This record gives sequence, structure tokens and C-alpha cells, in this order.
Amino acid sequence: MLTSEERTSIVQALSVWANFAPDEPVLGFVQSNSLKTPKEILSDVIEKTSDGEALMEMIEHGVRREGLSAVVSRLRTQPKSIQNF
Repeated sequence: MLTSEERTSIVQALSVWANFAPDEPVLGFVQSNSLKTPKEILSDVIEKTSDGEALMEMIEHGVRREGLSAVVSRLRTQPKSIQNF
């Protein structure tokens, strides 16, 4: 389980990500049968909805595997460009 400090760091990083990411669906959740935009994901995490908590569980796995700083850094780094293949 994430500590409150880890959760706060992740929410802050998700906020940065949500502000520069395109306002289009980026992640789907089977439980709620919905596709979410970055801002909707951030809202779900802040409000601790079931989708928000599911995402935090996925992020926690990354934190335990790679470390908090690596995960937060990736969320805060704006992509240079997005290429369509």
C-alpha cells in the first residue's frame, strides 16, 4: 500500500500530466465500462473512486518495481512529440 507521502507525490505528478496531455480518452476501465481522459483520471484518483483506486494500484506496482522518483519523473515529463504510426 502506498504511503500518504507517496500518494501525494503521485497525485501531484498526475496533475502535471493531466494539464499537458490531450483532452481525449487514454485509458479504459472494464469495471465502469468507460474510457477516461487524463483530467477524468485525475479526478477519479483525487475522489478515490473505484477506477481511481484501480489506477493507483497499477501505479503502486511501478513504484515498488522502479521507485517513486522514476514513476513521478515519467508523469511530469512532457512528451516531445507524438507520432502516429
